[in-house]
Amino acid sequence: MLRTSVISLIAITAVTTPARSQGVESAVLVGYGVLSIGAIVSLSSRGNPPAVETGTTLRMRLRGTTDWSKTVRVARITNDSMVLASDSGSWSIGRSEIDSLQVKASTGRWAEGWLIGLVAGGATGAFLAHEAADANQGNDWFTPGQAVVIGGVLLGASASIVGAGIGLLAPSRWVTIGNPKDARVSIAPMLARPGFVVELRF
Repeated sequence: MLRTSVISLIAITAVTTPARSQGVESAVLVGYGVLSIGAIVSLSSRGNPPAVETGTTLRMRLRGTTDWSKTVRVARITNDSMVLASDSGSWSIGRSEIDSLQVKASTGRWAEGWLIGLVAGGATGAFLAHEAADANQGNDWFTPGQAVVIGGVLLGASASIVGAGIGLLAPSRWVTIGNPKDARVSIAPMLARPGFVVELRF
């Protein structure tokens, strides 16, 4: 069904678009494809605990306590400790002293909005197209089945873009992750500039 919908969208776009704007439409389709792939990857990795690296904003709960600390930022990570920073200064704390961490995460909200928009918009578009096809049988360019697919794809794609935009504006959430004592330290290359970043992987 998904393959049929995508092929239908591409075919309708190619037929109904003037030749001079084919490049723009192709760019739009490619852009939406990248957005969709990114959303699917983000949603599929939601169950994976986020990595803690330099610059990560977090809260912590120490062993033997029930309260979460104030918000701090990770300044440096070593094999057995973390250097934390806040407005009042910086200090080092052993990983064995920390019971659990909460990381402030917001990057996945746009993917949730994309999915909600895709499902809700697709269902609405398919329903409206079906109703319109039933009311105008014999006067449409497409069969009722084709109209349902096209309507679902077009409105679903549009609504998913709007949903992704709304998701970007959604407030961040705190994600509780495992015991940092059991996490492993990994070193990964940086993509933005030459160098490496030290991370805690759970």
